[in-house]
Amino acid sequence: MTPTPSATVQPAPWAVPMPHVSAVFAPPDRTDRTGIEALFARSVRANPEGFIQDLAFHGPIFALLRGFATSGGAAEVLRLHADGPVIGMGALRATAPGAAELCKLHLDSAFHGLGLGRLLAERLLTRAKHLGRRRLDLHVTATQRAAISLYLRLGFTVTERRPCPVVVYGKEVVFETLFMSLEL
Repeated sequence: MTPTPSATVQPAPWAVPMPHVSAVFAPPDRTDRTGIEALFARSVRANPEGFIQDLAFHGPIFALLRGFATSGGAAEVLRLHADGPVIGMGALRATAPGAAELCKLHLDSAFHGLGLGRLLAERLLTRAKHLGRRRLDLHVTATQRAAISLYLRLGFTVTERRPCPVVVYGKEVVFETLFMSLEL
């Protein structure tokens, strides 16, 4: 599959300067599987209070992304260069006519603070509009402060905050969760 054209990203003033960073988006393909799985594993492990740490519990992330893309949603991977490794990913999961969930948005921590997470999220918002989605929803654990800040800057509003119990192999785990929504 052909990657979409790149976009130049200007680093945030507090970020380490990186000369001419280019972002290249593409739907995930077979060659991305290892990179996607590694990125997801690093992201989950970086937030033990916000994610169930057993990766098997989450299911096969590559298959989930591909499934979202083939069932009325979309999935994107992000690279710095067309042939570079996957440094980010995100998806839209169709939830109802006119609505989707923004999900599985992860960016390699080495690239935080450069505006790439925002660029990836904006790419998915644009995809949602092209798919005829009028509303995007998401949920995020309260420990993901940077993600929450990004979603608020993108125009999402908090619709609910509550503890979400999840049964993990017979044991209940509770995550304080924010539910957010955006009208497109």
